[in-house]
Amino acid sequence: MTTSSHSFLTNRTFFKPSERTLGEQLVGFSIFLTLNLGWGLLNSWITEFSKQGEWPHEIIKSTWVPSGWLFIAIWILFYLSQTVSIWSLWRLNFFRTMKLELSLYSSQFVLQILWFISFFWWQEISLALVILLMQFIATMMSFGVFWKREKVSGILMILPLASVIFILILNMAICILRTEC
Repeated sequence: MTTSSHSFLTNRTFFKPSERTLGEQLVGFSIFLTLNLGWGLLNSWITEFSKQGEWPHEIIKSTWVPSGWLFIAIWILFYLSQTVSIWSLWRLNFFRTMKLELSLYSSQFVLQILWFISFFWWQEISLALVILLMQFIATMMSFGVFWKREKVSGILMILPLASVIFILILNMAICILRTEC
């Protein structure tokens, strides 16, 4: 490696420097990761618990729904992306200055849980669609607010936004095919 390419790599950083110590950053990342994966496990449990009847199996077998392993990989990337996104904001800001960001971040999880319950447990596809529209708005707002505060955080919200759009389209198609909307 030449000297000029080495200096290019060391002078460019993906994240802005933080005033928090490395230990604080690692603990913060661990907390955000635990929260995100915890929400993911709760959603997974809701989905598995709801598979007692035949209805969820019919939907999951659809040809345009990703296979199980791909869906799991997408959700893991979704939660990791959200983790790094909120962590990169937190490492540069104090909680008291991040009220809007934390509210939008939290609302996405609440809406996600409500969607899983309404779609899988209650099988209320129309209600699930309304909740997804609210989640889409919250995710779009998160993207914009995160981007304005820290570009990397905004970029990392693209995958959650794309995931919400895909699930919204999937929910709309199921709603139309079942003539429930």
